[in-house]
Amino acid sequence: MRSPAGTGARRWILFVLLALAPMWLIGTLGRGAWTPDEPREADIAWRMSVQSHWVLPQLADQPFLEKPPLSYWMSAEAMRLFGASVRAARVPNLVYAAITAVAIGTLGAAMDGAAAAIIAALVAASALTAFRVTMWLAPDACLLAGCAVSLLGAYFGYTAPPGRRKLYGYLLMHAGAAVGFMAKSAVGWVVPGLALLTVIAWERRWAELRRLELYAGFLLQAVVIGPWIHAVAQTAHGAESLRVLFWYNLVGRFTNIPAPAAYHYSTGHRNSFGKYFIELPVYLLPWTALAAAAAWRARKAVRLAAPIGTCWRFAVAASLPFLLLLSLAATARDIYAVPALLGVSLLVALHLSEAQRLSEGQQLP
Repeated sequence: MRSPAGTGARRWILFVLLALAPMWLIGTLGRGAWTPDEPREADIAWRMSVQSHWVLPQLADQPFLEKPPLSYWMSAEAMRLFGASVRAARVPNLVYAAITAVAIGTLGAAMDGAAAAIIAALVAASALTAFRVTMWLAPDACLLAGCAVSLLGAYFGYTAPPGRRKLYGYLLMHAGAAVGFMAKSAVGWVVPGLALLTVIAWERRWAELRRLELYAGFLLQAVVIGPWIHAVAQTAHGAESLRVLFWYNLVGRFTNIPAPAAYHYSTGHRNSFGKYFIELPVYLLPWTALAAAAAWRARKAVRLAAPIGTCWRFAVAASLPFLLLLSLAATARDIYAVPALLGVSLLVALHLSEAQRLSEGQQLP
């Protein structure tokens, strides 16, 4: 693992942000609303900006119980600052996009230096479906930023020696997971948690599960998430609202459960096993060929010893298990798979960095 401080961190971050800024600005501010979702999301954000009760977003004067409110809070504040428009509501997306690119780039830098940082950030930000999610007025852009930060913290925590550095890494993981949760519920936990558990099992480092540093961040999550859940419980229909948020809307998207007709989510966006893998080449455009080459190289690279092998195993763990889990769900949408593209971007970065060293005559492991 390389230290980001020694890889020209400021230079690559500036390069990435300047390179991606035109695409982000045009995608966020240079277009109208995409139907059918963005007009609805803009209306929810506008109502949030004028309502006095911010615990739950509202749609048509009724609580909107599909997602936690973080992204609506952000868009509501943007509307207060810049006016009540769809473009104003999308201004926070620029923040989410920058956080995602810098976090996944920092992870690439820690794995294999500045070149890997730039490649990982560019792929994560510009792959077709990831770019659409990042520019789209919906909670998914905020979720993606939280997942990127959480994966960065998970890697730092996992690879650091016991003590303060490991604690700080895992605290960052928990902070990102809390943001992801407040944007789109438990998916914010699943992405980093599944990646970390997979690499622990893969490398048989079971002692990592006994590290106090791994669990200290749950206090941070409780401080962030607990007051909101308590506030929801105190609303007029608090128990039912929590049931809709975390049972009908979450579990109900993975499997068919008894639910009122309005909350029978498993009947929409039908899934079939393998759907995500069939569509994955489209999600990754224009990087599909490079991603395929990186996946082919990963077949052998994951067998390498640490620390190089750990980088490859973590990148696979950050992508493949989540796609497999989504494949078992009752519902499917292309946007659900976007957090897995963060891991794919790391695979591409590792592969191209390795190819660069090979072209320079360096011997590969």
